[in-house]
Amino acid sequence: MAFWPRQEIHVFIPPRCPNRACDQHERPVGKFFRRKGFYYPMCRSEGVPRFRCRSCGRDFSLQTFRHDRGDQKPWCNEQVFLLLCSGVSLRQIGHLVKINIHSVQGKKRKMARTFGPLHRNLCPRLPVGRTYVLDEEETYEAASIRPLTIPMLVESEN
Repeated sequence: MAFWPRQEIHVFIPPRCPNRACDQHERPVGKFFRRKGFYYPMCRSEGVPRFRCRSCGRDFSLQTFRHDRGDQKPWCNEQVFLLLCSGVSLRQIGHLVKINIHSVQGKKRKMARTFGPLHRNLCPRLPVGRTYVLDEEETYEAASIRPLTIPMLVESEN
């Protein structure tokens, strides 16, 4: 009989108080929160921990800091994301995932709000005040039915 080692449960520590008026929002100090139990949403099998800010008294949970906060169907976010990246139309995504097209549009907007700042943080900055040109070179690898395209970003002065 195989024995699987027990996995360590990740203990969530809130990064800050979600209340913008609280002094623990910008620069939280030490253990600014108190644990306040769990709640069990219908869309998840595990409990979601609750907290209370010691400074302002506001209650919040782990879900406050998650991307899928407020989603009715959070299990389809990954599918919607992958289909959007594949270039599938919004109407077709709604048909494949079995959700309304307006839900797909809302999920797309929410992903844009989440991934926009992430993209700005992770991508290197190009120097300001220069002009860049996107150029492509196309060649064929072994046969004319398999074109190989190589995009290049070139500074216009060079």
